[in-house]
Amino acid sequence: MSVHSHHIIQQRRKYSTLRMFVLIAFSFVTMLAKANDPATEFQKANGLYQKQNYDSAAQIYESLVAQEYKSAEVYFNLANCYYKSDHISKAVLNYERALKIQPDDEDITFNLKVAQLRVVDKIETVPDIFYRRWIKSIATALTTDGWSRFVIGCIWIMFLFATVYILSPRIALRKTGFILSSFFLVISFCAWLLAQQSYVNHILQKSAIVTSVSAYVKSSPGDNNTDLFLLHEGTKMDILDEYENWVKIRIANGSIGWVRSSVLEEI
Repeated sequence: MSVHSHHIIQQRRKYSTLRMFVLIAFSFVTMLAKANDPATEFQKANGLYQKQNYDSAAQIYESLVAQEYKSAEVYFNLANCYYKSDHISKAVLNYERALKIQPDDEDITFNLKVAQLRVVDKIETVPDIFYRRWIKSIATALTTDGWSRFVIGCIWIMFLFATVYILSPRIALRKTGFILSSFFLVISFCAWLLAQQSYVNHILQKSAIVTSVSAYVKSSPGDNNTDLFLLHEGTKMDILDEYENWVKIRIANGSIGWVRSSVLEEI
């Protein structure tokens, strides 16, 4: 065999080895990416849930949330895992988080009510004035983004009929354009008010769930201050203010006090 032929064989062997290394590395990276794919992890957690391995499924759902893969489905399934494992406060917390993303979902609403039946504290809600009840009820029909899109749509329709009113040579069309543009102007304003209410409910107003077994509510920040009442895990509250390691809260019946931030988790 000539020196030239021997050199060619060596080159081919090096090329084959390099190509094999590249293929192995590519396969490894592909497998790793697939293993860490959120959809794959989600399906894996679903499979564990079906096998009644609720703790392992919950760990995967929690890892997805930690990686910012947050959705109503993830929170809903995570809440189901905690409910099946008798972690009621965590179940209520994650049902609330799922409902915040999809406020009109009947399954989430139903499961949340079932979980709340197992909460120790049965707090009667202070009724709102009737018109405030109506406004809040209508505002929850859509998300804040949904109301914003509705407002934009109404404004475009208003401008369309305003154009008809300005440009149409026929009196009847001009009257129709004026009436309809005025109507959609009013609808746009009302929808904007509802969007503001939805924004307050879902973004500005912070709520939390008691995650410790029980917690005393104090008259002011500090362990040595007066105990006002006792709350148990799973109870929902509004966050009004924060001071160092203390949080000012209001429960459904209107009672206000301070608790340690460590005993609750924000929705």
